Amino acid sequence: MFKDENDVDVMILFATPERAKPFVEEHPGYEGGLLADFNWVLAIVEPGWGISINPGLESGIDLEPDMVQQIIDSQKAH
Repeated sequence: MFKDENDVDVMILFATPERAKPFVEEHPGYEGGLLADFNWVLAIVEPGWGISINPGLESGIDLEPDMVQQIIDSQKAH
């Protein structure tokens, strides 16, 4: 978990543990991790949270809270 420059809570995710290493080195105190399915993450993320996948990497993407909610809502519809 992280707060961005706009004070929005963001869940930090990586596609593989190896991709997390540079982030952990740059942010002391963010160590360890949890291997989880993305659907599980969406099931537990709090309303108003953003998600950052592979931050700092070329393959990275940031999902604003409204986009996270749209993904959750679309999953519920199916």
